[in-house]
Amino acid sequence: VFNVINTLLFLPFIPAFAKLIEKFVKSKKPAGEDTVYTFKYISSSLQDTPELYLITIQDEIFKMAKLISNMFSRFSVVFKSPDQNLGSEVKNLKKLEELSDRMQHELSTFMAELVKDSLNPISAKNVNAQARIVNELESIGDSCFNLILLTERKYNNEITFPEDAWNELILYMDNVQQYIDFINNHLNRHISTTDLNKAFEYENAINETRTQMRERAQLRLGEGSNVTAELMLLDFIKHLEHIGDYSINIAEALVSIN
Repeated sequence: VFNVINTLLFLPFIPAFAKLIEKFVKSKKPAGEDTVYTFKYISSSLQDTPELYLITIQDEIFKMAKLISNMFSRFSVVFKSPDQNLGSEVKNLKKLEELSDRMQHELSTFMAELVKDSLNPISAKNVNAQARIVNELESIGDSCFNLILLTERKYNNEITFPEDAWNELILYMDNVQQYIDFINNHLNRHISTTDLNKAFEYENAINETRTQMRERAQLRLGEGSNVTAELMLLDFIKHLEHIGDYSINIAEALVSIN
C-alpha cells in the first residue's frame, strides 16, 4: 500500500525522474544500422519507487516495435523490387535482426531484475505483460529476416510465382503490415474489448487467407506447376502467418496492462 501511495505522490514529477533514470540506466539506443545496444538495470536509488522505471521500459518497447515495423517494410520493398541490390539489404537487415535480439535480451534481463525490486502487484503484472511483448516482437524480427533470406534465394535462383499467386502474396503481405501497424498503435496500454476483437479479425483473416493460398498451391501442383516455386511460396506464407500469430500474442498481453 505504501508503494502505491508513494508512486501516486511522485506522479507530477515523473518527467523529471524519467530523465534522471536515463542517467542511471546506461544504454546505447538503436541508431541507423548499429547493433550495439545495452540497457542495464541499476537498483533504484529512489528505493520505494521502482515503478518509475516502467516509463523507460515503455519507451524502449516503442523503439523496438518501430525497428520491427521497419524490418518488415524493408522486406516488403525488396520483395516488390527485384532490381534492388539484395546483397547490401540482406546485410542491413541482418544487423537489424541482431539488434532486435540484443534488445530482447537486455530488456528481458532488465525486467527480470525490476520485478525483484518491490513492485506493487499492478506494476509487476504490467512488467510481465511487457516481457511477453518484447519476446513476441523479437520473434517477428526473426520472421522478417527469414523472409528477406527467402527473397534473396528467390531472385538469385530466378524463381517466379504464377501471376495469381504473386498478386495474392502481395495482398497478404499488405494485410500483415496493417496488422503490425495496428499492434504498434496500441502498445503499452490496456487494449479495449473492441480493439482486441479487431486484432482477432486480423488474425482470422490472415489464417483464412493462408488456408486458401495453400489449397490453391496444391491445386497448381496437381496441374503440373513448378514444384520449387510452389514450395517456396508456401515458405513465404508460413513466415507471414507466424507474424500474425506473434501479433495476436501481443494483443492478448496488452489485455493484462493497466
